[in-house]
Parts: sequence; structure tokens; C-alpha cells
Amino acid sequence: MNGRHGVDRPFSNEWYAGHVGAWRNSYLAGGLWGWAGLDTVNSWLGWNTYDINNTAAPESNQSIVTSVGASPVLSANYAEPPANGENAPAGDWLPLGVFALEAPNEGGEQLVQLALRRDGTLEGVAYAKATDESSNLTGEVDRETNTAYWKVDANQKVAFSAPLKTLTSGEGPVDVTLADGEKQTWTSSRLKQPAE
Repeated sequence: MNGRHGVDRPFSNEWYAGHVGAWRNSYLAGGLWGWAGLDTVNSWLGWNTYDINNTAAPESNQSIVTSVGASPVLSANYAEPPANGENAPAGDWLPLGVFALEAPNEGGEQLVQLALRRDGTLEGVAYAKATDESSNLTGEVDRETNTAYWKVDANQKVAFSAPLKTLTSGEGPVDVTLADGEKQTWTSSRLKQPAE
């Protein structure tokens, strides 16, 4: 247990003071609570932008975006964030958001903060508010399936996966493979940063 520091304001400075070692990148646009849409994520990764309803690999639809200037989404975001609240990339990391993950029939939720590096690497923090326990997480986005995969450091036997569509649209399913091999579908919802 990490103490009760910042339990009502996860991922705040007070929370990090009580969760020493929790992953954090202070240079994310919009902070750790920032988020990005699917076009921004695909452009950030240097992948094609494609229709989010298409289940085929991203390169099957449109031309590759090779630079920020070639992407209307990224070039607009570097100038200023769009009106919808989406955040522009900053430095080496693009925030995907803070999500509440809820298992079926269990009622408890886990908060997950995710950020994406240009090479497709995922990092962030998983936080169980009920127990005030946190653990770093690592993973990657698979280009062929457009799916994010991650594991929490505290329990590497549990695997999470979600389509980028889920992580960029704000809500949707997250597939979880438990330590005993049981597969579940959890619900994911992007959270807004709590007011000061």
C-alpha cells in the first residue's frame, strides 16, 4: 500500500508524492490527463490515417503521412489544440488519456493512464483507488492489428488489449486475459481531469 496521498485526485502532484516510482512524463501536452484522437495517433506513429470503422490494417486505405507538415491533424495540433479538447503531441510522448477500466460483475474500477512513444511503445500507470495501490505498465501498439497491448508490472500474468479505436474514442471494450487464462471483456471510459 502506498498511503492515502492524493487518493481523491489521482495523478496529481500530491498523488505522485505518495506513489514514488510511478511512471510520469512532465512534458506531455495537456499533462497526464491529455488525450489524442485516432488520426493524431496514426500520424504520430507515422502510419496511414484510416476510417476508424475499417477493421483492415491501416496501410490499406490512404497514403502515408511522412511529416508533421504533411498531416493536417498534426500541423494543426502543433499550432494550437483543437476545439474538441484533444491535445497535441509533445516531446517523445503522446498522451492517450486516463481511463477507468471496470471488470464485469466486480463493481471495482482500475484507473489506467496511457502515453505513446513514436515507436509504438506504451507506458503509464495503473491505479486501484480502493486500495490506493499503483503499478507502472508497459506495452506496445501492433501496427498490423491497430491494437494496444499492455501488462501491469505488479502482475505480468494478466494481459490487456484494446483497439486504438477504443482508446481514442473515449469508451469501449478492453480484452483482459487473467492469470488462469480466463478471458474477459472489461469496459473502458476516458476520464476528465478532476477540478482543482
